[in-house]
Amino acid sequence: MANYTTEILPYGLRAKGFTWLNFCVTAALFFNQYINGIALEAMGWKYYTIYCVFLGFEVYVIYFFLIETRYTPMEEIAKYFDGDAVDVGEVARADMKERGVMMTEVDSKGPRATEIETR
Repeated sequence: MANYTTEILPYGLRAKGFTWLNFCVTAALFFNQYINGIALEAMGWKYYTIYCVFLGFEVYVIYFFLIETRYTPMEEIAKYFDGDAVDVGEVARADMKERGVMMTEVDSKGPRATEIETR
């Protein structure tokens, strides 16, 4: 669960998204620990029907609204959310420039190389 949250969020939002994930997990654990016992005592076996309907709703949301990212490299996850026009390399270069890291491309035969210097 934590891996999916950090995979799909941009770098600048990962900490906030992970905090929200932890809050929701803690709230669900609190509900399961304390509220389920009270509801089960008050409603008896009928509470299981409500609980199963809610679980079915969760399965529906997960199946139809979460995007499958299995077997996709981290660099290409942004294409699922931003479309095919996104240039992941350009985003990384802009981030490095913002941090004050100089990058120059070196001409060589074969694959391109990049030299990185910090100021």
